[in-house]
Amino acid sequence: MRTLRVAVPLGAVVGTPRIGPLMRFPSFGVGRCGGCIHIFGVVVMLNELGSPASASIPVAAFAEHLRLGSGFADDGAQNGLLETCLRAALAAVEARIGLALLSRRFLWSLTRWSDEAGQVFPIAPVGELESVTLKDRVGDVIAVDPGIWVLIKDGRRPKLRGAGGYLPGFPTDGFAEVIFTGGYGETWGTLPHDLRRAVFLLAARMKSIPWPDLPITWAI
Repeated sequence: MRTLRVAVPLGAVVGTPRIGPLMRFPSFGVGRCGGCIHIFGVVVMLNELGSPASASIPVAAFAEHLRLGSGFADDGAQNGLLETCLRAALAAVEARIGLALLSRRFLWSLTRWSDEAGQVFPIAPVGELESVTLKDRVGDVIAVDPGIWVLIKDGRRPKLRGAGGYLPGFPTDGFAEVIFTGGYGETWGTLPHDLRRAVFLLAARMKSIPWPDLPITWAI
């Protein structure tokens, strides 16, 4: 499980996404601050609650892309390495573009809404909103009607909105936890063609370079 912590000065906006070992959010400013992340002054943590299943990693298609031999006694001997390169390339591409590719569940924690009219998700696309929970400073759940939460789907800027037009207020020193599914789909074929190709090209490059020599911007 990867824990993402991201921080940005209040009101800062990034126009051109930067490449680096920190996942970027194209819609926000992103920067480091004591190991945490702030988006428009909001402290945010994004945790992956699972990783893509091995069945969704296109090892056979990648082997064909590399033109590896087949029909020999050692067929599949490199499958573990190919899967490792593909997973690393997936993580690197996601970090560079601020999108989730293969679907999995995320836990998003934040200390306040950046905009009470609608909170933009820290990653896109969002396929399903599972739950939203408000908690007080000691972690006790604050009762809120689950029907007030509305997911506004968008390929780049999905939003969480309140059914009445505004999101409910936070308890003093409290926080919110949002569980959602992010990504294009659970299978490789659901990804856009250009992103599938980008992952293959980067994974092939990673396979050709000894791991200690990988550029730091790939070590995500």
